[in-house]
Amino acid sequence: MAPSSPAVRLVDPDSFPAPGGFRCEEGCGEREDWKRRAEAAQERVAELEREAEERRREHVQVRTERGYWKSQYEQANRKLKALRVEVKESRCREIARLKSLLENQGIDPRERSVGGRLRRENRALREEKGELSERVRELEATLVRMRSTTGQLQKTLFGRKSEQQQKAPSGRPRGGQPGAVGHGRTARPL
Repeated sequence: MAPSSPAVRLVDPDSFPAPGGFRCEEGCGEREDWKRRAEAAQERVAELEREAEERRREHVQVRTERGYWKSQYEQANRKLKALRVEVKESRCREIARLKSLLENQGIDPRERSVGGRLRRENRALREEKGELSERVRELEATLVRMRSTTGQLQKTLFGRKSEQQQKAPSGRPRGGQPGAVGHGRTARPL
């Protein structure tokens, strides 16, 4: 609590001595001037006391409101924390539900989009293409080796003198022989 100000003692303006320590006579202008100044000072003191009292009341009200708003802030923080926990749990439940739906439809839940799935498929196809290209090169090399071997074997097997046999000379020429009966014409149906 704020320290209270010492009580101000109001003084009768008539009891003030005139400046210089002497008393003015009736009708003296200085005495009236001092009276007016004393009354103005007393009014100012009273006004300052009213302001001080008003500030004390405001201070008490502010402290009361501060306690109220502090408790409101703490209550709001507790509610916010509870809501964050609830949202997190709800989000986890929803994610689990969606994952099970995707798995039931045969879709990998790690796929975030069609683009991701297509990128993975593209990567897999590129790897497969590389493996197949290597396999094709191996097979082409094998084919070249086999063709060269086949050519050598064919030359050996079907070369100029590979299938020639020695025939006994019969003395007559090949084909139709002179004096032999031919096959004639074949009758055709009409």
